[in-house]
Amino acid sequence: MSICFQLQLDQNLTIKDERTVFFLGNLAWLDIIRAFSVPDRLCFTQELRKKLLSLCDLRFEAVNGCPRELVLIIGEILEHAKAHSSSSLATGNYNKHIRTLIQKLYIWDASRCFYPDEDPLWHCIAEAFRHTCILRAWRLLDPTESATEPHIQESVTAILDSLATVPGNSPLIELTVMPLFMAGADSLSPHSRHYVLLRLGEIKARSEMGISAPQTLLKRVWQARAQQPRFDKRNIPWMDFTHNSDSMHQDDYLII
Repeated sequence: MSICFQLQLDQNLTIKDERTVFFLGNLAWLDIIRAFSVPDRLCFTQELRKKLLSLCDLRFEAVNGCPRELVLIIGEILEHAKAHSSSSLATGNYNKHIRTLIQKLYIWDASRCFYPDEDPLWHCIAEAFRHTCILRAWRLLDPTESATEPHIQESVTAILDSLATVPGNSPLIELTVMPLFMAGADSLSPHSRHYVLLRLGEIKARSEMGISAPQTLLKRVWQARAQQPRFDKRNIPWMDFTHNSDSMHQDDYLII
């Protein structure tokens, strides 16, 4: 990202720089994915994200699935989390900012969004990503909050219901790894967990470069949760399992 700032891409880029904009727009989304487990890893600034996404065409959504409006909201959330982690944002202000953005996610209307084509399944994909962002935002406020809380399960159900309408032979299913993973991390019932694994398996079968990391991480979370005493309702954060002790870095479990 230092190269981007040195070249002042946020000032020099125009809609005519189609290939560069497309590449950097996708890179901005990958930056969000990498920061999902540890916000400190966030590299792009919100200002640069806004500039890039204002120049991107609908190929951005076609490749990444998540509507750009949601990308900007979750990007701002992660940026606040990064600032709070570095002590440059006080806890009180941090909580206020995150709660305000959570409410923005709740009222966001997928029907008013532009999509790559007229396929109604895009609306389902957007809803799944909206609740994915909601889940991550709640966990940034309190990663140990019980998964049994109604607002957590509401988003889990919304993701699974939305994606249940996407057939396994649709190419759009390949865009749903992150929503499936986030719903799976807070799924409590065996049938919900089994459904998540089945859908991730469908995606892996369709992808020539599919990996098993999301499934592996989910199983570790579920196993740890099963070992908790009955009276202990604290959440087992999936983020606790993303550190690779061999390479001493955070694995990018949500990138396949």
